[in-house]
Amino acid sequence: MHGARKHFPGHGHSLFYLRDETIHGKIKMQIMERNLKWREGKQALKKHSWKNNILGQFLLFGMVLIILLAATFTMSNGISRRILADHSQRSGEQIILQMKKYLDDFNENVENIFMNLGYSPTIVQYFKGGVPEQILLQNDVLVVLGNTQILLDDIMGMGLYDEKGELLIDYGEYWAEAWQEDEERESGAVLQYSGLSVAKDGSKFCTVSMPVYDMKSWSYQKQIGTCVILLDVAGFESMLDQMLLTENSEMVITDRESQVVAYIGKRQEPPLVYKIEGMEGNNDYIVNETKAEGMDWRVASIIPKRDLQEQFNYLQSMNIVTCLAVILLLLLFGIFCYRNILMPVKMLAS
Repeated sequence: MHGARKHFPGHGHSLFYLRDETIHGKIKMQIMERNLKWREGKQALKKHSWKNNILGQFLLFGMVLIILLAATFTMSNGISRRILADHSQRSGEQIILQMKKYLDDFNENVENIFMNLGYSPTIVQYFKGGVPEQILLQNDVLVVLGNTQILLDDIMGMGLYDEKGELLIDYGEYWAEAWQEDEERESGAVLQYSGLSVAKDGSKFCTVSMPVYDMKSWSYQKQIGTCVILLDVAGFESMLDQMLLTENSEMVITDRESQVVAYIGKRQEPPLVYKIEGMEGNNDYIVNETKAEGMDWRVASIIPKRDLQEQFNYLQSMNIVTCLAVILLLLLFGIFCYRNILMPVKMLAS
């Protein structure tokens, strides 16, 4: 016979309650431990983050400086390219204006020389006289021609022609075949300039001529003769040589037929004809040109753009060297600060 089971009212509920409390207490402890570890990890992460890490801040500052240097380098390259192109354009224009003024002054000087020569009483009498009188005046005419040559160093020789274009007398280094009368004289021009010619001895010259009229004749523009001067173009070439902007640039003076009067440039043999109009449409060159009034000559400056690119490359290389030097100095400064400032501070903090 089984014994009767005793029952204690309320005792089972107390055991379940104690067991639940124990379980909940363990869970709370685990949660608290996890929260504590999470907070400690967060504080450690925050402690070593770049916001609170001096080394991280320094590295970030260095990166910002490098980015600023790169941006400055890019901007300086663009500015240098524009400044170089604008400077070359303005320099070319100024040189052309200077050369034009030089040619205008030269033309005025030659015109005055021709006026004094062609309308001197001796020369006028020589033109208007017959053969016997011209023979008697020959020595006097040579004296006048000699005095005229002293006035300008570029004069190589001179010649006097009658109204039919026949040579009457010459002086100095003169070649009769060098001059031919040109009927297409520029309107209003007193003098007529030819293109470049080469003498038998290799000398380069151009001819300048002026018709002489009988001022006492009732006939309008009655021509009695022509004065012709041979000019050495070395003076023009030396002037052009002083105005070259770059190593491969060219300076050229041409007449109205595009024949070259003077040339300075990279070509060993100067061209006989130079078409300036053909160069103006070429994107590989910077062309500046103008016309010398009274001479019917054109002067032009031709600058290859690749020369500007070479100068830009030089400036760019200098910018690169400068930026690398700045970065190297920043790196050395950073190493110095890290070893002498950051490391001691870090050791004290730990």
